[in-house]
Amino acid sequence: MGPKGLGMIGQLSSFISVILVFAGGTINNGIVKYIAEYNNFEKEKITHIISTAFKIVLFSGISIGILLIVFSSQISNYVLQTTDYKNVIIIFGFTVLFYGLNNFLLSILNGYKNFEKFNKINIYGSILGLIISAFFIYELNIFGALVSLVTNQSIIFLLTLYMVRNEKWLNKENFSSPFNKEEGLKLSKFALLAIASTALVPTSQFFVRKYIISHLGYVEAGYWELVTRISTYSLLFFSLSISTYYLPRVSEIRLKKELRAEIINAYKLIIPAALLVFIIIYCARNLVIQILSTASFSKSGELFLFQFIGDFFKICSWVLGFQMVGRGMIKLSLFTEIFYNLLFVILSILFINYFGFVGISYGYALNYFIYLLLLLFIFRKLFFLKD
Repeated sequence: MGPKGLGMIGQLSSFISVILVFAGGTINNGIVKYIAEYNNFEKEKITHIISTAFKIVLFSGISIGILLIVFSSQISNYVLQTTDYKNVIIIFGFTVLFYGLNNFLLSILNGYKNFEKFNKINIYGSILGLIISAFFIYELNIFGALVSLVTNQSIIFLLTLYMVRNEKWLNKENFSSPFNKEEGLKLSKFALLAIASTALVPTSQFFVRKYIISHLGYVEAGYWELVTRISTYSLLFFSLSISTYYLPRVSEIRLKKELRAEIINAYKLIIPAALLVFIIIYCARNLVIQILSTASFSKSGELFLFQFIGDFFKICSWVLGFQMVGRGMIKLSLFTEIFYNLLFVILSILFINYFGFVGISYGYALNYFIYLLLLLFIFRKLFFLKD
């Protein structure tokens, strides 16, 4: 598909990520937190949280789906700069509910800390997604790639449902109990945070990519998209480890001393592992580009150094960022999420204007360095003051 095709895929991917937040994804971290918490202290509340969350996901998924179908032409024109792909948006409208339900079931598994099954579903889902994507791309090229983006998760939902069919929590009572206002209010707080943490990242990427397209071109957007995807998948091991283990673990800790020890242990594992991964990928960047793309993407190598410097700061900030989520520090977490996403857009535009194409990576690295410093300042008492 070339750099231009990958640039289009990047735009649609960012749009999908934003939509999925509003189609039920706003409460995923809340589901993880409260199931982990209630399973240890108040098991009788688990039915209320699951049933309430289920109803929120249903309502959100159906509502968003209708809007996507009705405004498909306008959305296609704004996101992809053409109405030729409005059918892709219509397909997304019919499948978006299944995206929400899939993430809902995975969040319950995560909350119960059933990591083995959680990881199996992700592995099998990745393999299935690869097969689906390869088929659509081979048959329909760019159009097929876009269709695969909006259908993958709905098909993977069937896999997830099959894998959890024997779980004790998958019962009629947990899904048919009345909507609980108290639990709904708790989840609503996470909705604001999710909009910031999950929607702001693809939104900021969307606007940076639009700026690249308008000032440098679709080809340069494709170069950046390749580096961003390599970065995302190299971070995947760390993000899954932190979100699946660390979030429920932090949620159940009560003592400040124990929390400090958990954070320090996390850094002892993550920092050397991250440095090793990023050094290897950077040194082998030309080979990585050749394996994953074609010679037409060679210019992407210019972005690798500062992209992975930024990724290192990003991983270090995740440990403290998830601590805010696990401790229910919603307002503070919301502020920091807005801060670093807005700063990313500002720095990217400034550095693109001053340094050209490579300025994108400069802005990315500086943004996450500043964000890490901010989090270290916020949690300074946890590390430097006595209990």
